[in-house]
Amino acid sequence: MRILFIAPSTIPGASGVGDYTTSLAEECARQGVPSALASLEETLITPEEKYTRTEEHGIPLLRISSSLPWSEKARLLREFADGFHPDWVSLQFVCFGFHPRGLVFSLGRRLRWALPKVKWHVMFHEIWVGRMKGAPWKTRILGWAQMFSIRSTIRFLEPLLCHTSNPTYRNLLPEAGVEPLELPLFGNIPIPDPLMPHLLFEELEAAGLEAPVSHERYCIFGIYGTLHPVWPPEPFLSHVQKACQQMKKTPVFVSIGSIGVGEELWRTMGHTYEPAVRFVRLGHQSPEKIAHFFAGLDFGVAASNYQLIGKSSSAAAMLEHGVPLVANREEFYGLPSDHEPCEDPLVILMKDGLAEKIAAKLPHRPPRWRLDEITEEFLEDIRDGSA
Repeated sequence: MRILFIAPSTIPGASGVGDYTTSLAEECARQGVPSALASLEETLITPEEKYTRTEEHGIPLLRISSSLPWSEKARLLREFADGFHPDWVSLQFVCFGFHPRGLVFSLGRRLRWALPKVKWHVMFHEIWVGRMKGAPWKTRILGWAQMFSIRSTIRFLEPLLCHTSNPTYRNLLPEAGVEPLELPLFGNIPIPDPLMPHLLFEELEAAGLEAPVSHERYCIFGIYGTLHPVWPPEPFLSHVQKACQQMKKTPVFVSIGSIGVGEELWRTMGHTYEPAVRFVRLGHQSPEKIAHFFAGLDFGVAASNYQLIGKSSSAAAMLEHGVPLVANREEFYGLPSDHEPCEDPLVILMKDGLAEKIAAKLPHRPPRWRLDEITEEFLEDIRDGSA
């Protein structure tokens, strides 16, 4: 069995889906399944350069500029596949990755035309917008169009297997004619040995926190990656302050990685809550350093909503590192899964006695990177789909 993975981008750090796809392809190869990678919408490759074709970590790799016409993309993709001879093509799908407005009406037809003789798999990382209750009507209309464009993609590709990462998407995708299996995400931060939590304390001291930084003096909360502008500071930070007053500790809110579109929200929180709550940005860091920082946290904080926490690679990374994770944002879709309890006991909802759990300081779980076991599950499903 040979698998060609297709994603919008695979440039390291350019997208979470791209980093996930690269890790999955490399682990498939490590487990004895030859794999290749093709990306069709690279915005960092110039129109003059057109494409790059190389090999990284033993994985053949084709990256195509987003500026090329589809006829040229199809030719390059077909030539690349002819040299690799895949049995399966795994489309790592996210609406906005393949079209500026997420309207992928022609995607399935174009891919089937470029690669007509393969078995197709689709992993739905994100689906259509506007499905949650209270969404603006313009967003609902766009989401309706996106859903029908996904129907078109599925009709042309006729995938033998589809996956998604969370119960909400699993319950919604039948509206687009898809019956997916659920495949959890693995995190993107390997676990070094030994872990050194003191590195986080040193960074916080360098950022201006009064030394010595320790868990006896501070209660440290970390958010990893993009902070969404709709993430609600209240009543979360009020609960945090209440718990920390009981413990006679100062709460610290740490941003690790790129904060993205949440810049304005971060500044507003600093103006509103400091000095009662300290805010520290650590910015872009190496994966190894992020792992050490995770080890120094008391709690992680999920930027995504509780109902979609399964699609967050940032949440997956913190949970794999055994960090208790606060989910203080909820959005409802009118589905039974809206109120299903999370299977992971480390995920804490606001209504689950948050202040008491913070004061009790939930212990960390031993870290376990799940890349190998989730890849095994993926390959088992692929083999079953071949039967």
